[in-house]
Amino acid sequence: TIDPSETSGTLDFGSRAMKVKTNAVVNTSTVVLDAAALAADLSDALRLRAEGGIGGQLLALEAELKERGGMMEALERQAIEAAKAKEAEVAAARAAAEEEGAA
Repeated sequence: TIDPSETSGTLDFGSRAMKVKTNAVVNTSTVVLDAAALAADLSDALRLRAEGGIGGQLLALEAELKERGGMMEALERQAIEAAKAKEAEVAAARAAAEEEGAA
């Protein structure tokens, strides 16, 4: 069976597609490659990889991150302890002030 709305839609699409204009342009810019520099970069990367330099750097960074995470946890514990001590001081000062006011 033929669906008139599909046929109409297809014809509309074809009509719009035929109106599309293209203008191809050839890229004429030149790219200068320094083969020696590229070879040196590749050589350095391969050397680091073979020596474990890249992996070694990654391991060192992970160790430093872990160490700093531990330091951060210690600082957070100190801050919590300091806040508790300060709260205790404030509570003691209030209690002393209330005793003086009651006397």
